[in-house]
Amino acid sequence: MSFRALPPSLSEPPRPDPICAVVARPSVAEALADLSESCKRKVSLVEIRFDRLRDLADPGVFTKASTVPLLATVRRKADGGAWEGDESSRLDLLRRAIGAGFSWVDIESDAIGSFPRLGAEKRIVSFHDCQGVPADLEARYQSMASADADTIKVACLTRTPAESARVLGLLAGVPKPTVAFGMGEVGQAGRVVQLKLGAPFTYAAVSAETAVAPGMLTIAQLQLNFGVRRVNASTRLFGVVGDPLGHSLSPMIHNNALRKLGNNDLYVPFTVPKGMLGEFVSSHGFLGIRGLSVTIPHKEDACRLATRRSAEVEATGSANTLLFHGDGVIEAHNTDYDAVLDSVMGGLKNHPAGWTLKDKRVLVLGAGGVARSVVHGLSSRGALVRLTGRTRERADAIASAIPCEVVDWNARHAEPVDVVVNCTPVGMHPHAGESPLEASFIAAPMVVMDTIYNPESTALVLMARERGAVAVTGLDMFISQAAAQFKLFTGETAPADLMRQVARNALASRVSRPQAQAPR
Repeated sequence: MSFRALPPSLSEPPRPDPICAVVARPSVAEALADLSESCKRKVSLVEIRFDRLRDLADPGVFTKASTVPLLATVRRKADGGAWEGDESSRLDLLRRAIGAGFSWVDIESDAIGSFPRLGAEKRIVSFHDCQGVPADLEARYQSMASADADTIKVACLTRTPAESARVLGLLAGVPKPTVAFGMGEVGQAGRVVQLKLGAPFTYAAVSAETAVAPGMLTIAQLQLNFGVRRVNASTRLFGVVGDPLGHSLSPMIHNNALRKLGNNDLYVPFTVPKGMLGEFVSSHGFLGIRGLSVTIPHKEDACRLATRRSAEVEATGSANTLLFHGDGVIEAHNTDYDAVLDSVMGGLKNHPAGWTLKDKRVLVLGAGGVARSVVHGLSSRGALVRLTGRTRERADAIASAIPCEVVDWNARHAEPVDVVVNCTPVGMHPHAGESPLEASFIAAPMVVMDTIYNPESTALVLMARERGAVAVTGLDMFISQAAAQFKLFTGETAPADLMRQVARNALASRVSRPQAQAPR
């Protein structure tokens, strides 16, 4: 899957993307190959991680080969690097890099006093904490800002939304250009969002295999998935909240659709651990997020968090979309509701016997937010719904609000049904070989729908096809609900065909290259 870049103005020369490519290879030959690739990708800066090199003789080999400014870094192990030599040798290597023509050097905040400027080189003063966010983070930043630095870099491992927001908050009213983000999955969105807050660039791996920090994105992801060149202070921010999000195609399809409108809006994945949606919303208010897609495990929490709820949200107790208004109003919608009904009805329409939902026996697998929408929608159209989930209490809670029969998970194969709708994550990437049902349970003329879209043809869908059932994939439902979200976010009709094609291209790419992952 790829984005087409917006055409630059005819009056402006092409400008590099706000990306610092990180070259971290053990051999000079490999590093030179990555440097060449980075230059081709039109990044602003390339960092050579000398601490990762095993056979370096002359830093000049890089300056001779580069067409973009170079940044020299020799990161100590204590700061997340690989340097095990003495401090004197480390600083001497930085001096040699400057002498060889490197435009930038990275110096840790506790070493800046031992490293006076040699000439016209630019200096990044950095602080890394690979264990967490220190209590004195803000004081450390102020101390760094008073040092002889051209740019400040702060990177801390973050485990909660509040910690990630605290690191990003350093970018408010900064005295010097600053790059600040959380490492790890929870902080990953900040690597992109910081550009909206004024960061001059963000760091990126040349490939996923060469990432040197948890949560680091690749050049391709930043350019193609997020279009970072267009991000600035005027960018309207949208996103998806959930955990996990490695499977999510939402950023790809929404950013492609936003780009189709010709603006610089941005949609990013925010990994938010279970039970922390409220913390995320309260701590990230300063970002001015306009709207969020909501996925596992936050759909019921999103309903409770909202101050306004659509009729579908009120009926199901589940929300997959949040809109944020300047007056503090949080508006909840459920675009899953119509999307899943349309998909099931489409499967019935294609049934050889011309089935309708009335009096059909339906087994719904799962007891989360999507299952709530499915149970309510199918019940309201006369289906006889049987609900099962691994957690009986959650299924009982749905049944107390929406009349249906609840059966134990271990008894899900006990009675024959006409329709199956899987609302569990069983079979989702990267566990695509798993199925929530045994093959012997499925037979013609049953209709089997899987709400999972990654992969499009899950083990359950393949099983249904093999056994003569009518199989309905989750992709059409996914695109339908996403298109409805897009309309709520922007007020514009979504380019649904484009979104579907982007999703299919991305899924096909993952099948051919299993190592490729969506941003996490």
